[in-house]
Amino acid sequence: MNPDGSSRVQIPDRETSAFYAISCGPDAAVFALLRDNNLNLFRQSSGTAEMKQLTFERDAENPVCTKDGKSVYYIDYFESSLKRVSTVTGVSEVVAQGWGNGASLSPDDKRMAFLQYGEHKTTLVVQDLDGGNKIYLSSSKVVRRPDWAPDGRALILDKATGAGSNLFYQPLDGSKPTQLTHFGTEPLQVVAYSFSPDGKQIAVTRARVNDSDVVMFSNFR
Repeated sequence: MNPDGSSRVQIPDRETSAFYAISCGPDAAVFALLRDNNLNLFRQSSGTAEMKQLTFERDAENPVCTKDGKSVYYIDYFESSLKRVSTVTGVSEVVAQGWGNGASLSPDDKRMAFLQYGEHKTTLVVQDLDGGNKIYLSSSKVVRRPDWAPDGRALILDKATGAGSNLFYQPLDGSKPTQLTHFGTEPLQVVAYSFSPDGKQIAVTRARVNDSDVVMFSNFR
């Protein structure tokens, strides 16, 4: 749909289970379709409605698209690897072994960040899209994939704090992070968040984790 809600088009159809819908480039959408018990990524043009299959995996999830729409990063859960596929050629390649909840692209589309799982260790990796200029940051208590701060000079990390989690601004130079949220009055966690276009505000979804009721039924049949 358009930003004002007009020109709505349902894709692909009501009979197919679809996931991870994202905008990809100026004129297309990318989403995952479940077909024959395999989950793969497809690209559909908003102009021509042409649909193209991008991946041929058992389980391709968490797509992230570059601003020009030419590359999509995703997790191959069956092979436990972070991959990149060209939306032009359809060729996939491995970016990193040991998946970690997907990749995050910097605001200028030149760098990426991701969690990489190894034997008894989790590493927070920041690198150029071509794999150069790698740096490693502490992944201690990080509970979900890293995201980029709007200024491009830091990562936003969701870190475990007490019974739940809070957001931290982590500079790329490895200096001490700044805590952005201070949720400590009740058991909860940050499930999702998003910055405003100007980077001055942030919307946060909080979730309680210990507020379920225990109910006893009697005289039932």
